[in-house]
Amino acid sequence: MAPFVPPPPRLAVLALGLAAGPACGQTPGFTISPAVITNDFCGQDVFTITGLSNGQQVTVQRWTDLNGDGVIGADDVMQQAFKVTDGKVPMIGGVRNINQPGDQDGATNGQITAKLNIPGASLLLDRFAGNYLYRLVDASGTPLATNSYTVLQQTQSQGVTGYATAADTGAPLTNALVVLVSPNGPAATASWRTPPASSR
Repeated sequence: MAPFVPPPPRLAVLALGLAAGPACGQTPGFTISPAVITNDFCGQDVFTITGLSNGQQVTVQRWTDLNGDGVIGADDVMQQAFKVTDGKVPMIGGVRNINQPGDQDGATNGQITAKLNIPGASLLLDRFAGNYLYRLVDASGTPLATNSYTVLQQTQSQGVTGYATAADTGAPLTNALVVLVSPNGPAATASWRTPPASSR
């Protein structure tokens, strides 16, 4: 019988590297709570991400879903993006930076719980009523998961309704961003809508 010959060191290191990689191609879990809010909401959205490799960093992107089809299309715009790392929270001089999301459990365990303040720094963008998509991507930019998110227009005792139309043809403009501005303060409300083809 031939004597046992151990594999070269490079092969042994490669085997260890494969064992320490992501969990066998598992698709990460990605949830948002609440996933439906009104545009006067004040609180936090909680993002729960599971199925990551220990210490993995991912990026959470917020996109408009102008036509409401649940797919990020050519006309949709990325409004926001932030990075979160499993087991880490952002610090400034040893103090937790509450303006930037991080992994709230602080444990390197392949899952992330991150909280995002609503409204954030941009009071206008966070008040736009409409359909959105949150997309999770890895460090290489590969999409991992997508979830829908909706901001509803809060019903008020007073309001303005109508359609935005093209100045040259009078035809309704689809997916127009409309902002109602107060002369003595910030924008009061903002939304977009897709009007019926027959509307004028």
